[in-house]
Amino acid sequence: MLTESQVIIAQREPQFSALLQQVVLDAAQTADSSKHDLLAALIAARLGTSSETTLALASSLAAAAIAKATRRQLMLLGIVTFIDEIRPRHLASVSQFKTWLEPVFKSFGDVEFQRIDARHLAALACVIVDPTSERDLSTILNMKSVLFLHTMADFDDVDGFLELQHNWNEVLCTVQLTSVGSIVGGLVLSQIMQLDFPQPEWG
Repeated sequence: MLTESQVIIAQREPQFSALLQQVVLDAAQTADSSKHDLLAALIAARLGTSSETTLALASSLAAAAIAKATRRQLMLLGIVTFIDEIRPRHLASVSQFKTWLEPVFKSFGDVEFQRIDARHLAALACVIVDPTSERDLSTILNMKSVLFLHTMADFDDVDGFLELQHNWNEVLCTVQLTSVGSIVGGLVLSQIMQLDFPQPEWG
């Protein structure tokens, strides 16, 4: 929750003023209301942090990435952020874990990502692309739950998993988020799921 003093302090910072001017210009160059919402959310996140944090220093790059990425590319950042950075707070069973995963998988299941999406996001400083990566999706997902459940789950029966597995094998396994990609991905994920996912802890 933003306080009045946080807003006043941010408004006095030259860095924040420059970001605000940039966001206004970026928003004026697109009629996409979802991008307008993401830019507004970025400003709100920036208001809540001090000027010498990674989040603050990366905000101008994040604003540029939102303006210059396609919707599909923004969604790529959202799903990779969920896979790599979001953890459940408590789990009692494998069934509960799958129920937690399913709404996100379904929300991204209709999108087929292309390799050019990853390369473009790399040009926008959002990701690093490693075409030799062999990261396993099921292993990464199980790392979210192992502290709670102490067992490995199979996800083939989770709605949307098979589509995600295809995207993972073709594109997503090669992608690693930068600080910029993590910021934007968190905003996109919150927007799509209509939930307030936290900004990165390092912010």
